[in-house]
Amino acid sequence: MARLDAFSTFLVQIPQDRRARKRYDAYMPSNIAHFDIPADDVERARRFYERVFAWRFEAWGPPDFYLIDTGGGEGDPAIHGAVTRRNQPVTGTGRTGYECTIAVDDLGAIKAAITANGGRILMDEFEIVGVGRLIRFEDTEGNSVCAMHYVAERWKR
Repeated sequence: MARLDAFSTFLVQIPQDRRARKRYDAYMPSNIAHFDIPADDVERARRFYERVFAWRFEAWGPPDFYLIDTGGGEGDPAIHGAVTRRNQPVTGTGRTGYECTIAVDDLGAIKAAITANGGRILMDEFEIVGVGRLIRFEDTEGNSVCAMHYVAERWKR
């Protein structure tokens, strides 16, 4: 089991002197407002995320386009998303877009649901000290996604 502190990355440690630099304080919020899951098979991707994370989907707009509701109700800071047909098939390997982290309550149950629904665990559970435990997985469409059980109050949903 790997252990990282909150200022580490998967491949590189950030030098101590960079940790002390002043944090960027934007004058406007820069929260992520929307995410898109590209899919070769939109229905397969929709079923995967419904079954693993209990997200709700609504057909909207053009064919092969679904809005995603990730929220659980009042006070839940849900994020607006969509699953759409990929413009071009992915060729080769490597990341082709944003990698999001989904907050979960039970990482073990999510790992089991991922594999039971056609996903694959890419990086097994490890701890980021003071933040939580994280896995990286591949969904049915080849997208790399993370799921994390947060322990620190500031990171929890």
